[in-house]
Amino acid sequence: MDNIDYIYRIAPIIFGIVIGWMVFYFIRQYKEYNVANLKGTASVFIGGAGFCSLPFLADVAIGSTSIMCYLFGCGLGCILHLVYQFIISICFQSKFNRTFDRYIIMSSCSIPIKEREYIKYNGINATRLEECFSLLQKGKISENEFVDFVKKCPITKSDFDYMCKVDGECFFLSDGVIAYIDAKGIREHFKD
Repeated sequence: MDNIDYIYRIAPIIFGIVIGWMVFYFIRQYKEYNVANLKGTASVFIGGAGFCSLPFLADVAIGSTSIMCYLFGCGLGCILHLVYQFIISICFQSKFNRTFDRYIIMSSCSIPIKEREYIKYNGINATRLEECFSLLQKGKISENEFVDFVKKCPITKSDFDYMCKVDGECFFLSDGVIAYIDAKGIREHFKD
């Protein structure tokens, strides 16, 4: 195999890795999935294939090898981006110890901004409620102080119901907090 044959194989693989990485990254950034986003993603992918098919002008065997290497590189780029996200989530796990942070990071980034802000708002309040409940469990505050916290916190009854909801991915409160609030009738102290 000549050095030029290596170029016909290595260059499309590297180019495919870059395109696959970018396609996977941008798909996760979409705020909504529509025809314009699909056309943009397809044009990047197909444009890269068109660029890698230029060796067909030299030889059919070289061109087909180039296309196959490009497709392999695209798949490898998507997998590498997924592995990269996993490594980042492991390395910075301490920064994402709150439930809603993990939800935002590991779910698709395509959550609309309004919904993301609502999730963040509820996540912060749920974290505060969890911390206060932890103090109650450790005996550092009394039940009356916990109820006072619930009365003063900005959490409404509908917010609390949202925090208790498990929709397959997103939940904010532990079972212990929910069970304690329900068992003691503290739910009625949340704002309407």
